Amino acid sequence: MKGTVVFCSSIITNSISPLAFVHPTGINRIVTSSFSIHIKDTLTGLKLILVVATAFPEAAATDLLNIIYTSYTDYVLKDPFYALDMPIRCSLFDKAVRQILAIGSH
Repeated sequence: MKGTVVFCSSIITNSISPLAFVHPTGINRIVTSSFSIHIKDTLTGLKLILVVATAFPEAAATDLLNIIYTSYTDYVLKDPFYALDMPIRCSLFDKAVRQILAIGSH
């Protein structure tokens, strides 16, 4: 449900943005007093969402999303049985994300 709200909000902001034709990204970050939501739009239409404490550095969150996306391209997109509209069910990707997040939390 929360992912749907972020996805729809991102599409709406992208469509009303005066820069939508130049740099179509929608919402990249939402900051509250206690947490931040970082969003990465991918070329395949996948939206990666990372929720972190507000004190977590923005550059580190962006790096984590880029590393997770690299793992997605390495493990999920190269799976010959995966189609873009399917749920992601790849144990190697799950393991990689757990390791990335364990490193990123230190």
